[in-house]
Amino acid sequence: TFVKAQKSPGNLFLSQTVSPLVVCMIVAAFTVATSSFDDKWHPEEVFEKLESSGILEQFLRCLALEEDHLRTTTFLNELQSCVSFLHKNFKKGQPCGDVLNAILQGKGGFRVKNPAVFSRLQAISRVVEAIDISKKKKTKMTKMCRHCGKSDSSDAFQPSLMRCARCKITYYCSKECQMADWKLHKGTCIPAGTKSQMENVENTERVAKFFASKHFLPIMAKMVEACKGTDLKKKDVLVELDYSFNEDGIIPASQEPPIFTVVPIRDYFNGSRTNWFGKSMDPQFRKECIAALRDTLNKMTSMNLLALVNFNGTITCRNVDIEMYSDELFEAFQSAIIDKAWGLSNVS
Repeated sequence: TFVKAQKSPGNLFLSQTVSPLVVCMIVAAFTVATSSFDDKWHPEEVFEKLESSGILEQFLRCLALEEDHLRTTTFLNELQSCVSFLHKNFKKGQPCGDVLNAILQGKGGFRVKNPAVFSRLQAISRVVEAIDISKKKKTKMTKMCRHCGKSDSSDAFQPSLMRCARCKITYYCSKECQMADWKLHKGTCIPAGTKSQMENVENTERVAKFFASKHFLPIMAKMVEACKGTDLKKKDVLVELDYSFNEDGIIPASQEPPIFTVVPIRDYFNGSRTNWFGKSMDPQFRKECIAALRDTLNKMTSMNLLALVNFNGTITCRNVDIEMYSDELFEAFQSAIIDKAWGLSNVS
């Protein structure tokens, strides 16, 4: 029998003895619901049910008295990764959002006992704020020349770039660059809107988007790790996804936990990244991939994640358009990790 917390505007204060028991029961129920082999639920489904019954709201109140933060780590990690759910239920005016703000501001008699729990709740609050900012922000693409790589975000340079009239994907800064690149580009220049172009885009975008949605936390953790101690930002790194069998007979990106890599984009352009997906690439093929990478970068916005996908032996670059990967959300996670409110060691 589960503890039923009534959804009401009033505060619920439980004793130091009862509060840990409630936390344990809710965490246990969440674990069972999301790990059952027969009828496993997605974490967001569980959070929706907990919120609609008022249990999640009361769980937050119980956290104020929680001393052992380790047992809530997985629960809060999953909550932090459900971006759409947070935006809907944790903003100002919503029960969970108002309780969270009251806890963080020390209003209504709330006093969080464990500093680690307080930091985790702060991290969730940062994510909610970042979602609001990213939804209000207008995104803008910065294009570059496919051949020479010249890029400038100024209003003078961007409109001057010429687009390939055939595929409508590639851009050049001059006719000279376009002519010099044609020998390389013609092999991948598929007329825009044709069945071949649309099928190629659909297949690789589908697997990249599925991976990005399913493994949000590990991707964010590895991206933060790749940028740590450097001048790199989210737009400067890409995710390598290998969906082909390796020498051990496994598909790395399909493993649990998944095997993938986050690499600075500049490593491809400066030639230091020569071993892609565990193989040494043919120089000509590498040139084609780098040119395709520039094409993909031309379509990047602050809401995108860049992926290099090895799918059925074909390597392609894809823009994953999911708002949970906005620049603002990345910075919120980066701040939380730096503050040790969400440890990298907790994520595979």
